[in-house]
Amino acid sequence: MMRIETKRLYIRQMTDDDLDLMSLIWLERSPTLFDGGKEFQEKILPELWETAKNPTVLSYLIFLRDGSQFCGRVNMQKTDEEVPELGIDLLEKYQNQGYGPEAITAFANWYGESRHVSEIKVRIMAVNTRSAHVFQKLGAEYLQEDPSFSAAIKRLAEELPEKQETIMRDLIVREYILKLPITSVSDAAL
Repeated sequence: MMRIETKRLYIRQMTDDDLDLMSLIWLERSPTLFDGGKEFQEKILPELWETAKNPTVLSYLIFLRDGSQFCGRVNMQKTDEEVPELGIDLLEKYQNQGYGPEAITAFANWYGESRHVSEIKVRIMAVNTRSAHVFQKLGAEYLQEDPSFSAAIKRLAEELPEKQETIMRDLIVREYILKLPITSVSDAAL
């Protein structure tokens, strides 16, 4: 199994046995999606899992090297396109400790080198200023704003009760381009 190592982390490819770990990310990121009860969860989790296992998505999980605690995931989406898109989700307790930039740099550089890719896209919710700041420090250049969602997210939003659907309305995504390789950035600069 492919494993990418950094000073504090190891990153390994997601396997079919990792649904429970991925569920931790989805539940923390979007708890309102799972307030609809067990029936709703039984419908949403399999759809999210199938999306994560899509052949055009390369999903890797992030762990601390010391103790092997699960921290989150990093992935490359749209791998069939000329400029793929990087995504990262860290569990809240591992945020603001420099793990994000460390994982992004290692994973993006490995991907760029192994796939001969010189740039990647990053799409960040406009309200997520911390992530935008991290990617800008890594060299990401702003391209445009986009109010659109993936087809799966649009379908899920339509199925939400009206009070929860408003959470997903009018969310703006900012698109950035990140040249590879990412040069080393000290944690102090972030």
